[in-house]
Amino acid sequence: MCPRSFLLLIFVAASVGLSLCQGSLLGSLKIDCGAQAAHFRGLMSYWDTDEKYIKTGDNKAIPSENFNSVTELNTLRYFKKGKKNCYTLPAVPSSSYNVKASFYYGNYDERSKPPIFGLEIEANEWDEVVTSSTVAVYHEAILTARGHDFSVCLVRLKGKHGHPFINALEISPLSSNGMYETMNRDLTWFRIFRYRFGAGETVLGYPDPYSRVWESYTPSTGEESVTAGALFFQDNSNEVPDTVLNQAMEAPSLNNSLDLKLDFEKTDDNCLYYMTFYFTSMHSSTWMTGTNSFDIYIGGVHKATVLTEFSKCTSWTWVDARMNNTKVLNLEFRPNEQTSFPPAISAMEVFGANHGKKRNLGLIIGLPIGLVLGLPLLGLFIYFIVLRRKPRPVQARPAPQLTAHNGAIPGQGFDQEELDELLHLHFSLSNGQV
Repeated sequence: MCPRSFLLLIFVAASVGLSLCQGSLLGSLKIDCGAQAAHFRGLMSYWDTDEKYIKTGDNKAIPSENFNSVTELNTLRYFKKGKKNCYTLPAVPSSSYNVKASFYYGNYDERSKPPIFGLEIEANEWDEVVTSSTVAVYHEAILTARGHDFSVCLVRLKGKHGHPFINALEISPLSSNGMYETMNRDLTWFRIFRYRFGAGETVLGYPDPYSRVWESYTPSTGEESVTAGALFFQDNSNEVPDTVLNQAMEAPSLNNSLDLKLDFEKTDDNCLYYMTFYFTSMHSSTWMTGTNSFDIYIGGVHKATVLTEFSKCTSWTWVDARMNNTKVLNLEFRPNEQTSFPPAISAMEVFGANHGKKRNLGLIIGLPIGLVLGLPLLGLFIYFIVLRRKPRPVQARPAPQLTAHNGAIPGQGFDQEELDELLHLHFSLSNGQV
């Protein structure tokens, strides 16, 4: 191979590798808001700057004494002007994405007043962002793109202080091979809870390829944290990281249930919820001799029976659930007669559709269309019904002799038919019909 061809091959390979790292071939996008230059974190994590996705706002860096361990959280873009400032993000029509927005105040403005503001995605009010001086706040949504782009907006709220800001945006296309396959793609779903149970730190992204946050849930007194001997798990339809699945929270004994309580900040009778639970058997002996089976009760109502296997992820999903205005949801995993081991859970996710308010797109789109179509129809109605209506013919009669008397027109000399005809003639003249 000649040197020139070899150099060309290296250039092409480097270009393809860079494209893969940037996510341009896979559709993923990581934006370090407020950064001055694009950069890599590790070998395969490429972070772009945000100038090409938004034209408003100003860049700012977190003071060094308040630096976060996550590099991308140490810069931000804040918005002093405008009620709403929006990022326009590229998408493939009909593709579904996990969208993560990250916020870390870090006292960037040296006012020690973490702001509160609104977050929107497309036509949906996503959530109210309550920021902190010391910890990062993450919001996630699953969205199916309708066109070649979609918007994420920062909104100034009436009565709230401070300027809206954002540190990072991550857009990850979901696999088409069964990820959240029972989720209604006509709705935008907002992550309310996502937990990994047992010991372990919160997963903020890596090794999750979809940048999902798996918050650590530490067992309370009486519950145990157990670790599986398996390193890899089969039948993992939602591609939960193995590091999340290989630990679990287990009931203290075979005779005990495992109880969880979820506290919702707000619920809505018109809101749908999507809940997925992930189970893995922590006991390798289930391979040979034992079974691990238990029943799921939600709000005291039996929902499902689960049979788990070693080195396999078993999941159960409650689709289109309703809370009926209940803010506390009690979950109970009860051992049944077939089990040889206590019930255990490795992870769970809870989403809400229209967790914030959804704009009435029918009204927004339908009103202008109705005006465009309705006005011409109204004009046709006026033309054919009013303007082109034929006047009633009036027979010619000799002009009657009128005698004025005190400014009035007396009725002497006229019969009833003549008076009616005279009134009709007066009406026709007044309305321009003669």
